[in-house]
Amino acid sequence: MKMAGIEVHECHEDLWLNDEERVQAAGGGWLRIGFLWRVLLTYLRPDQEYFSQVGEYDVMVTGYPGQFDVFIGRMLTWIRRKPLVWDICLSVYLVSRERGLDKKSRFTFAGLHWVEKTSSRLPDRLLLETKAYIGWYSDHYSIPRNGFAWRH
Repeated sequence: MKMAGIEVHECHEDLWLNDEERVQAAGGGWLRIGFLWRVLLTYLRPDQEYFSQVGEYDVMVTGYPGQFDVFIGRMLTWIRRKPLVWDICLSVYLVSRERGLDKKSRFTFAGLHWVEKTSSRLPDRLLLETKAYIGWYSDHYSIPRNGFAWRH
């Protein structure tokens, strides 16, 4: 967007230390106190920046992986009555299933499915890579196809 001359305000904090930590969390490792504390701090910093530094804007875009970010993004955009777009990129649920993480922690896997299904209903528009992926996402989560756009 910046390359297209669009003014962009980024409100971002890194939660994950590396990809291995994501895999551990998907396998049930998210239940550690230290990790949960880091999650809380990670989400508080951008929210403070949002209210103190981000002025008027046209649309909020949440990027990958945004399964949790979309919940906060939706609250913030409701406050300012702005649209929310989520650039999904990949289904974390589907990737986790393909990697067999559902066998490590069924509880975490079921929770991940619920989070992704619920978060997919919050944005005004969902972006995905291909029409085929839109079909899977739409069918799997019962989301009307007119709520999607794909990046050509």
